[in-house]
Amino acid sequence: IEEVLKHLGLSGAEVRRASPNWAENLVRFLTHPIVSSLLITIGMLGIILEIRTPGFGVPGLLGISSIALFFWGHWLVQLAGWEEILLVCSGLLLLAAEVLLIPGFGVAGVLGIAALLSGLSLSLIGGGATWDFILRALGRVIFSLLLALVGSLVLLRFLPRLPFGRRLILE
Repeated sequence: IEEVLKHLGLSGAEVRRASPNWAENLVRFLTHPIVSSLLITIGMLGIILEIRTPGFGVPGLLGISSIALFFWGHWLVQLAGWEEILLVCSGLLLLAAEVLLIPGFGVAGVLGIAALLSGLSLSLIGGGATWDFILRALGRVIFSLLLALVGSLVLLRFLPRLPFGRRLILE
């Protein structure tokens, strides 16, 4: 830098170096691919457990907090907007209606899964993304959701057998 300044005739200029502050480091951490995938997994796991257990408790709070952190980080770097948040919320509502109100699996379930996948995937994709990047983002979301589904099935299977789990789940 000093050589370039000397070549431009600015050898006496003051050089200021910018470094990222704590907020930028936090947003970089939250939007890291592994961390954002973990936030999706933990968020969906908490929401699934909350739907399947009576009342509102720790799983629901953890799920909503994880999804909020995911969207907050992606909102700040302008990857997520109101459209993606509304898609995810409508997908969750459709899936909850499918599980709690509508018997069987039908249109509401398919639309809920599609809205959830598209909302989460679109929040990972920026402008000018290639098809390879879009497919990788969709794969990350699908893997996170499948991991949350398998984790919730395992927890719902073994949670009633644990001492604190007996109070959470009706047999």
